[in-house]
Amino acid sequence: MAPVWAPVRARPASLLAAVLFMVCWSASGRSVAFRRAASSHVPAAVPANVQPFLAPGDVFVPPTDANLQTIGRFNTLPSGEKQFDMPGCQILVRVTGATTIHILLSAFHSDGFESNAFVTFVDGKTQAPGGGLNATFTTSATTNGTVTSFDMTAGSGLAPADSAHDVTVFKATEAQWNARNVMPNFVTFHGFVLRGSSMAGANVDEATATVSTTTTPKTLPLPPLPTRRLEFVGDSITAGYCNLCKSGSTGKLDMHGESFHASWANQICQQLGAQCHTAAWSGFGMAMNCCGGSTIMPEVFSRTLATVASSAWDWAQFRPDGLVINLGTNDNLHGRPWLLPSYLGNYTAMVNAAVANYGRDLHVFLAVGPMSSFYLSAVQTVLEAATKNGIHAHLLDQTPFLNGTFGPSCCGHPSAQVDSAMAAAGATQIAAALGWK
Repeated sequence: MAPVWAPVRARPASLLAAVLFMVCWSASGRSVAFRRAASSHVPAAVPANVQPFLAPGDVFVPPTDANLQTIGRFNTLPSGEKQFDMPGCQILVRVTGATTIHILLSAFHSDGFESNAFVTFVDGKTQAPGGGLNATFTTSATTNGTVTSFDMTAGSGLAPADSAHDVTVFKATEAQWNARNVMPNFVTFHGFVLRGSSMAGANVDEATATVSTTTTPKTLPLPPLPTRRLEFVGDSITAGYCNLCKSGSTGKLDMHGESFHASWANQICQQLGAQCHTAAWSGFGMAMNCCGGSTIMPEVFSRTLATVASSAWDWAQFRPDGLVINLGTNDNLHGRPWLLPSYLGNYTAMVNAAVANYGRDLHVFLAVGPMSSFYLSAVQTVLEAATKNGIHAHLLDQTPFLNGTFGPSCCGHPSAQVDSAMAAAGATQIAAALGWK
């Protein structure tokens, strides 16, 4: 089934409308309605690649707006625009006075382009076909590097406009869906466009080149992000590969059968009220991938952008209380016994580096299963070494969850139903270890 999304094309602009494409915002980053500048000052110009998506009276919310929040790994450019590609990256905003909200994104990709799927939420309600989790829109029809506008409400709008609405965009797919040869495949956030309730009857004063509306859309402060923090590193099991148990319009498995939002990792975050970061890539391993490619997950974990090798992550930006690692299925230690020393070395180095970067209070949860249990003894070896080194290390046994009693499997992977069972058990163990009530 094709996802519902609606790229907005550039609108013809009159000279007067062009004048209205100027914007100023306060030093705090809060947006104001578009209008012609007063002669006493020269406001900052709206970026040229944004202007085609604005009608007179629209409000542009730049990515630097002080009321915006992000969750996940983002690379912030000097201009304030934010690049990202990891699953579970989120942008949150609270708006009032708006009947519609569009997000401005551009996708950069080289050969091997994979589309990105996003699901959006308005006041906690999914904005997707049938209330599903993948997707409100995708970047499948975007032109490389060109800004495109996407309706975050799937055409339903915001109602009532004079109420505050919490809007979230959530990246539901992994960095480069099911790819082995890593190539740049990230998305850049350029801001939001808000339209007020009276735009259909807006009055334009030709003498002053201003637009009057009864309601001026604006952003509002959100509550602080959760203080609880978790981080996940994994493969397809963590990414939610095929967990929706469906294929795309071609009848073949594609990214629309995957929803990280329904994955066990994200469900744990929701159940525990935690802010989470995730690095997960289907087919990748700790020392060797299942099916080729020279990039492995320890390298991806060290990056801001999973698909850009040079984008080193600043570990000080996010210090989790707990780190959950599930890697080993794709290493296939049962069929590649000679790989064991590299697996143990890489795993131990990852745990030690995490503790060095995040501090000795970090709890590390070493997960096994449910698709394979052949790496259990290897993980136990890492666990014992970490414990002897004074690290708070715990085994997270996920091996039973594909025995048929917790729900169906999809493509040999956990379904969303199984993900829920894994999340319930994992959340209980993690909360107990961290002392979260």
